[in-house]
Amino acid sequence: KVDDIVIFEPSNAGCSIPLTFPIAARAWEGRQGGFLGARKLLSERAPADAFVAGAVAAACARLEDPEARVRLAVAEAFLALATLRGAALLADVHERLLGSIDANFELLAQSAAERKKEGDDEAEAAGYDSADGYNTVEGTERPAGERLSGKAAASLAERGSSEGGAGWKCLETGLKALERVVEGCKGELGEWLPKVIAPVLRSASHTNRFVREVGLHAAATLCRHLPAAALGEYASPLEAQLRAGLCDNWSQVRYAASTATRAFCAKLSPLSPASEAALLPPMCLNRYYVAEGVRRYSQQTWHELYGDGGAPRAHFGGAMLGARKSRRPTLPHPSLSG
Repeated sequence: KVDDIVIFEPSNAGCSIPLTFPIAARAWEGRQGGFLGARKLLSERAPADAFVAGAVAAACARLEDPEARVRLAVAEAFLALATLRGAALLADVHERLLGSIDANFELLAQSAAERKKEGDDEAEAAGYDSADGYNTVEGTERPAGERLSGKAAASLAERGSSEGGAGWKCLETGLKALERVVEGCKGELGEWLPKVIAPVLRSASHTNRFVREVGLHAAATLCRHLPAAALGEYASPLEAQLRAGLCDNWSQVRYAASTATRAFCAKLSPLSPASEAALLPPMCLNRYYVAEGVRRYSQQTWHELYGDGGAPRAHFGGAMLGARKSRRPTLPHPSLSG
């Protein structure tokens, strides 16, 4: 059971007044406000140890709250806690945070295997991967009045009950919370790095686009904050994740992959031949992608990498590129005006 967090603030009259953070409120607005208020206090003051301990326990307890907006507020609380405590926070939350992410990965994989075994072709062909009716193939809600029949409907109803209506949603916000922890720690993860980066890499092959997108945002945060030496140890699996994201069917996923790719190139420049071979072709093609955000971002990245004529350029994001005398592809650069 999680209780509200109460601290006592001194007043001008010389007495103390209670300040309550209603993280146990029945209404989701109260829980959201409680965590946002706790984040504000953690960010701007030096709170007592008892308050920090209470915030850690509350964040862990509400990590899979039924309301998505509460879970996102929990992620913001994790950012403030990680900024305050650094990697030491992971010693207290890794079991709950990483355990929740792993459990949701396994739960969805098990559910998919069971549906396939039962011959639930109707639901799978329609692309519905969750009990709330979201179609991950078409990116649309299930039309009103449309119902699956027989075993398909029973399977989805049972899964919605067993997963508490969460499914991939808790996985998405769990990865967001993990990203916030990495951001708060400024990449100084120490011995926790292998355990932190594993679910980020795993998200690349997830069937749901929101999970892939948030996983790529987490990858971008890792690329920005990890030391180059630590990031270089995971260059190969990260390149595979980024390449898959740059070729994704969903423009939001491509955009997230584009931001992560720019951060990766800035940190590990000059790129190795293997990195160039993996990332430059999809990055180049995305300069002509139909979605304007992806297209312009890719054009700017390419421009910063190679200039207008495809020649190496010395400066990119504060890092030196093109310092080594290796052969680079000379590809035409589209106008940055569109």
